[in-house]
This record gives sequence, structure tokens and C-alpha cells, in this order.
Amino acid sequence: MSFFAWFPSLRAFIKREWSVAFAGCSLGTGAAFLVRLLISDSHTGSLLSEEYAPIKSHWDGPGAYLTCIIALGTALLLFLAPKLFTLSTRWGRSWRDGVTTGMFFLPFVTSALVFGLLPGRALILAALDVGLICLIFVLGWRRSSIASERSEQRLQPSQVQVEISHLQKAGTRLSESDEPIRSWDEDALERGQIVNSILFSLLISRNPVMGLFGEFGSGKTSILNLLATELKRYAIVVSFSPWLSGSAEALTSQLLGDIARECNKQYVVPGLRNDARRLARALAKSVAILNGVSDFLSETTQSEEINRMERSLSRLPKPVVVLLDEVDRMQKEEILTLLKVIRGLR
Repeated sequence: MSFFAWFPSLRAFIKREWSVAFAGCSLGTGAAFLVRLLISDSHTGSLLSEEYAPIKSHWDGPGAYLTCIIALGTALLLFLAPKLFTLSTRWGRSWRDGVTTGMFFLPFVTSALVFGLLPGRALILAALDVGLICLIFVLGWRRSSIASERSEQRLQPSQVQVEISHLQKAGTRLSESDEPIRSWDEDALERGQIVNSILFSLLISRNPVMGLFGEFGSGKTSILNLLATELKRYAIVVSFSPWLSGSAEALTSQLLGDIARECNKQYVVPGLRNDARRLARALAKSVAILNGVSDFLSETTQSEEINRMERSLSRLPKPVVVLLDEVDRMQKEEILTLLKVIRGLR
């Protein structure tokens, strides 16, 4: 690809991300300044020692509490280590797949390390930091380009079908309960064909909205449960019961909030929760029953917020599928609200 072909894309990326990178760089530089001030500056150490010297006469010093300090540190480490490992793994996977560009975290770490650890004149360190951040911009742009190219790809029909092993287990473990089934081995009615049809419509044809109709007790929830099992191999699945929202006012925010939370369980999507919150507020303006919610909002158009949410979700390596169940339990006003929200989100 020639320079003139990719330069507009890089320029647009820099225009979109420079403020985030600048914020990360500024905070990293500030962190490095504090570290040098507290550790390397002897005058600051003397000042703090003189300022807090009277306190030393009233306690035995940290050595007397060493056992407690070690125990507390160990407990905190055991508590935080799994969470930090999960977060770092999720962030690394997100950066690899282009979901996040790292344009805040990487400049922050780079600036903190360059100005906090490396010796040398400030001008030389600043030049080194600028060079590294330029490299980070190029890497971030490349990650973003990969995500955009991937979002345009489509699964092939041969790739989307119920696993043969699941179909072979169908009906091998029957239940006497009339509750919806949750696994293929409980499927005595061989629902594989209809699940395959829905998979094809969602993932290959990319139909934005589908409806599953049936009488009460005909097995709609069972089909959705089996569908969710298969969809998890191809998509991020959000199961939502709109009739549990409690009020029509809460339906929009809870639905979009569930979408954002489910996506963030697998990937770090910067700003997705804020985008979902803003879109819920923008959609509230078009739903008469939600007009009171929109009084707290800034003046933004629905199209702007929908495009913002679309850009956030388009970076994901998987499509997002929302399964709405128990719609037949909703009141008329709630169903009208739900339909308007779906129309806005399609």
C-alpha cells in the first residue's frame, strides 16, 4: 500500500486519538516527577523528615509492625493478583485484536518510565519520549485498521452450524419438568434445524432483528437457550428479559448497560459504557414515556450517538447478539417502548 493510500487513515486516527494520548503522556510525566521528587530528591527527603520527625517520638517505627505489614501485604496481593491477571489478559487480548488502541495506557507507561527511570538531560528524554509515542501511534493505528478490516469480513455458511456432537446428544437425558431445557441432551424434539436456520439468518444474512413467535409454553425459551449455547462460539451473547426492568423508563438504560457489561467481560472497550449511557439518553428523547429522563442530557442527536456506539462495537472481533425473552409478559406501553428502542438500535 502506498503512502498516499494509508496516510488519510493515519491522519484521521491521530486526529481522533491525540487528546487521549496527550492525557496519558501528561499523567505519566507527572507520575515520574512525583517519583523523582520523593525518591531521588534529597532535599525533599530532608524536608519530610524534619516535618514529620515529631511523630517518630510517639510510635515505635515500622519495624515493630513488620509482621502485620507483611500479613496485610500478602492478603492484598492474594486478593488483587487474580483480578490484575484477568484484567491484564483481557487488555492484552483487546489490544491484539484492535478493540483498544492503548492510546492512553501506553503513552502513560512510556512517559513514566522515560522521565522516571532514565538518566539524562530533559531535552534528550523529551525527544526519546516523543519518538516512542509516535511509534505507539503507528502501532495503535495498525491495530485499529486490523479491527476495521476484520469487521468487514463475513462468516461462510459452512462455518455456521450446530455442532454434530450436540445433535448426537439430543434427547439422551430427558426431564420430567416442564421448565425450559438448557442443554442439547434434554432436547427430545430435535430443534437443531430451527437453531441452524436462526444461526444462518443472524450470522450469515446479518438480519438486524428477528422474531420468534409461538404460543405460551410452546418452547420459545428452550430454543433461545440452545441458540445461546451455539452463538457463544461466534458472537457475544446478551440475554435480556425486558419484562424484569420494572418500568419503561429503566428499560433502555438497562438494555444498553447489559450490552456494554457483557462486551467488557470479554474485551476492554474504551468508552463503551459511556457511549451506551449517552445513547440510552438520546433514545429516550424519541420515546414519549421517557421524555423526563432526557431532561438531564446534553444536546446530542440520536444519529451521532448511534454512530458512536456503532464505532465502539465495530472494533469487537465478534458480532453482538441480544436475545430478548418473555416479551409476551410485558405491558402494552412497555412493548411499544421496546419496539421503538429496537428500531433505534437496529
